[in-house]
Amino acid sequence: MDLKQALSKKYYHNVLDDLNEFKKDSIFDWNEANKIAAKEWEAKEPDGEKGYNNYYINSPYYIDAMATYNATGKKTRLYSKLSKVIKSLKDVKTIVDFGCGVGSDSLEFASDGYKVIAMDLPSISLDFVKFRINKHNKSLKIGVDVVEIADSTEVPKVDLVLSLDTLEHVFDPYKTIEKLVKNKPKYLLFTTAFGIHETAEHTIPHHTDHKIAKIEKFISSLGYEKQKLKVAFPPRLFKRIKK
Repeated sequence: MDLKQALSKKYYHNVLDDLNEFKKDSIFDWNEANKIAAKEWEAKEPDGEKGYNNYYINSPYYIDAMATYNATGKKTRLYSKLSKVIKSLKDVKTIVDFGCGVGSDSLEFASDGYKVIAMDLPSISLDFVKFRINKHNKSLKIGVDVVEIADSTEVPKVDLVLSLDTLEHVFDPYKTIEKLVKNKPKYLLFTTAFGIHETAEHTIPHHTDHKIAKIEKFISSLGYEKQKLKVAFPPRLFKRIKK
């Protein structure tokens, strides 16, 4: 697979070049990045919320796996779906990108004119996000703010909270969802891949396994209603119906 294929959205397309500039490393075989991260996870065997967080905070390799995925056509196709959904929500001007990874989504939505707050654990990945924001600042319509996630960190009050492929990486997704909607955003939009541990392209033993139907029922119990979308899954959109 050619990870340098021409892509329509530049912040996905240039992520590998940005990462090499950030890390000052020579380019290695990006197709091995997921396998390397998987081996690191299996060697550490993290357990519990603290163990999970420590892995993502301290891992020197997971950033490579995320950047590799961002550089694939899958990520741009997902962005196309998400963009259609969000643009249809005329009352959305501010977005939290929770679990922002390497920042491509935050940068794309900021370039679309949304005020974006990128949130993630303090790590080399979040340092990379800050590097990319600074590097591409002049090409953004609106700047991106960055917030480090700690136990006491609240998700700011915004119109829409975005959580892309994050819930399967946390020890307790229910606790995380409560955190996401604590300040009552108008919308919660998320994608997740619970229980997927091996594909042709990814070796991902760190995905947790939860029932999506139970997750959706839990979100509804917090005052949100699932919305019907014209685009196919994976996006799931919930609108707040309780004041």
